[in-house]
Amino acid sequence: MIKKRINIKVKEGVNLIIIKPLWNYPITRGALLLHTGAYKDPEGKKGLSSVFSDHLNERSKLLEKMELYGAKIKASASLTKSFVSFAFLNRSLKKSFSFLSEFVADFIPDLELLNVVKGKRIDRLSILEDDPEYIISKRLQEIVYRNSTLSNPVSGVKEDIDNITVKDVENYYKHNFLNSQVDIVIVTSVNWRRIFSMIANVVEKFTPKEIEIPAPPAPYTPCKVLMNKKHLGNVFVSYFVPAPGIGMEEYLPLKLISYTLGEGSFSSRLMKRLREELGLAYYVTSGLSRGFTVNGQRYTGYFEVTAESGKKVKGKLIEEIELSIKTILEHGITEKELEIAKSYYIGVERKRGETYKDILDTILAERIYNLKENYFLKIRDEIKKVKMEDIKRAISVLKEKEFSRIILEEGESE
Repeated sequence: MIKKRINIKVKEGVNLIIIKPLWNYPITRGALLLHTGAYKDPEGKKGLSSVFSDHLNERSKLLEKMELYGAKIKASASLTKSFVSFAFLNRSLKKSFSFLSEFVADFIPDLELLNVVKGKRIDRLSILEDDPEYIISKRLQEIVYRNSTLSNPVSGVKEDIDNITVKDVENYYKHNFLNSQVDIVIVTSVNWRRIFSMIANVVEKFTPKEIEIPAPPAPYTPCKVLMNKKHLGNVFVSYFVPAPGIGMEEYLPLKLISYTLGEGSFSSRLMKRLREELGLAYYVTSGLSRGFTVNGQRYTGYFEVTAESGKKVKGKLIEEIELSIKTILEHGITEKELEIAKSYYIGVERKRGETYKDILDTILAERIYNLKENYFLKIRDEIKKVKMEDIKRAISVLKEKEFSRIILEEGESE
């Protein structure tokens, strides 16, 4: 998968990782991982980081020039990080990297363009506000990270976006974007010295400062939340509990439990029972968010079970989900289920690194979650090492906590 890995400190706060694969390929892929995101949005202007990224992506004249050279660049924002990802043809690298430099460092806010961006984002928000999964995930985030700067919705709200001005975008660019610590990950077969010289030009205007750690979330309190929405049709149910998400010893056992409970599609307990045997659910799944780190401050992830069903079977659906969770917590999983789950994830890991994008995504995950360097090279061995004792230990952690339940069903709008 990887022939060579080169780590370079370009300057204070700017780190470059160059990955050279075992094969040659005519495309160089990469991403600038900026340690700034929605948690930096000021009060009353939630969604500023996303609007800023949209503003970058709407500069049509620059993007059209890029396409002539086969260059693709896209910016995006998340809760604690922002990305500028790119894919360049090797035969036009010099010109493509000059476009990247212009994209991130020669930014001038434009009022007309900002109004276009705000209009598009508000339109997207109006669509999202009708999306059940978005409504639940937003509420889940508010509960898990309540009373914290991390509770800022990534997408913002219409009123806040209306309040964003050119000056706000300009300030975000100067004080957050250019001052952010940057991890640059590039997957290429091109000589690394050439890549380094190009990147040095790209980050010339960056003057990173120490990251301000967000306020830690308040202690999580289990609660039951009922959200009513008119004209919804089906009922959506979500169960979740905060769970450790950093460190393979904590993460992998929970991931294997999740596969057995609902993540394993048709081989999972919930899918077999709720959909195949009882016909109660259109879909049901479970999952585990990994959690994340901001400048050494760790934030937990969460373990979640979600399902969608018709209104008439809501009671039976809830009863069966709660019974399945209780059964796992009291009796665990079988040796056969553990081996099936391990085989699945080992098979998934074998597929990592088959393309440039695979390698890039894997290395980015390493940087995003502050995992051990090259963790993915040994993850199959780590999965094999998980024993039933590790599963029982993970279950005992879940048993100490109480699951919260969110129900979204048709009723009076909030």
